[in-house]
Amino acid sequence: MVVLVTAYKNNDVVMSRIYTYLLPIIEKYRDKVFPLLEEKDTRENFERYVKEFPKVAFHGHGFTYALAGYRNQIILDPKNIHLLKGKDVLATACLTAYYLGELAMKKGAKSYIGYIDELIIPLDPDVPPERDRVFALFAPFLFYPLILQLEGYSPEEIYLYTTEFGKRYAYELIKTRDPVKRDVGYIILYNISIVYQVGVKRPNLLPLLYGGVITLLTLLV
Repeated sequence: MVVLVTAYKNNDVVMSRIYTYLLPIIEKYRDKVFPLLEEKDTRENFERYVKEFPKVAFHGHGFTYALAGYRNQIILDPKNIHLLKGKDVLATACLTAYYLGELAMKKGAKSYIGYIDELIIPLDPDVPPERDRVFALFAPFLFYPLILQLEGYSPEEIYLYTTEFGKRYAYELIKTRDPVKRDVGYIILYNISIVYQVGVKRPNLLPLLYGGVITLLTLLV
């Protein structure tokens, strides 16, 4: 089953890293991916092709009411959200799981997994993406849901296994004496707390608050 995957890098320090680490995954699963990358990641192309695919995986900057594509063009918002009807959606983007994800489900999406708050993306802005050790530590968690989706797991399994893997991986990093690994581990715990499977799993605000406080303290130390 082929997944429609969107991503871009622009001149964006965050998206350039997501894009760089996404490319090997797309290559590995090339028979299961229809990529809309860089200048192809537009609203026009999304609306043209999305009808052909049962699963969609967005990678871009997200907002409460919209999701961006190439050069921050809005590719998904309430005006075209109906195009997700009958589809399993994975959104690696900030904020979209609340309003946009809820609206997608009301308009007939089969599932929507995203984030209810702003993702914290740890990285080193002073090095090229391919040499960014900090983001490299974070990447296994960030791309785990997509790999599960490409492997054919159900939305319920993707949500469950992502949170389980994220916790195990975060604690492994935190237990080390490496301060960079520990910081990334705490950030992963925070991001786990804002993953949301719309309509199935309600976010637990206690881990959200705990993760936020711990992450803030870690960043300040």
